[in-house]
Amino acid sequence: MAAEPLNWKKSAEGMPYLDEDPGEPDGAGGRETHPRMGVAPIESAILSSLAIRRRVVEIGTGLGISTRALASVAEAVYTVDPDPWVYQGRIGAELMRDHPNIVCVPHTKQIPKDYRWDLVFIDGLHTREAVRQDAAFAVSRLEPGGILLFHDTNWPGVHEGLRDFFAQEPLAFMARFPTPGQLGLVFMLGCR
Repeated sequence: MAAEPLNWKKSAEGMPYLDEDPGEPDGAGGRETHPRMGVAPIESAILSSLAIRRRVVEIGTGLGISTRALASVAEAVYTVDPDPWVYQGRIGAELMRDHPNIVCVPHTKQIPKDYRWDLVFIDGLHTREAVRQDAAFAVSRLEPGGILLFHDTNWPGVHEGLRDFFAQEPLAFMARFPTPGQLGLVFMLGCR
């Protein structure tokens, strides 16, 4: 018997979400009371235009909207989300069924150590420490000329984590897209 289709809704701002979402993990063992929002259509378009024929890592699968946009044009996508509702539930199952180039994992440690990537999209936990850790992981195996993108750059925890990241990476700077989720494109100057 086929599973019921996912019941997609749109917020007043036009951001997609699911009624059945139990809420995003809050980083302290609980869950936020609001459902997680997906990336906006303009953000999906930007992501897919940058991911053409690239090896991609996405940190923060969430609803899988950005994952689908990336996988529609990428060579391969590893998407990381520690929430069992995502990687063990219908989101992860549908992503991997519909896009054989997607691998859903709950932790970055499950990405093969010899795997390097051309593009990283980070929309994970929005805390200062999580953003710092995600950024450090992202640049650790980013190919020269690779692309690093962050979502929700205007959120306080993301902003603080990025500030810390840029203090450690003096040859990096970010351009922000004026999108609903304040998509930030990081340029890494010099060789790693």
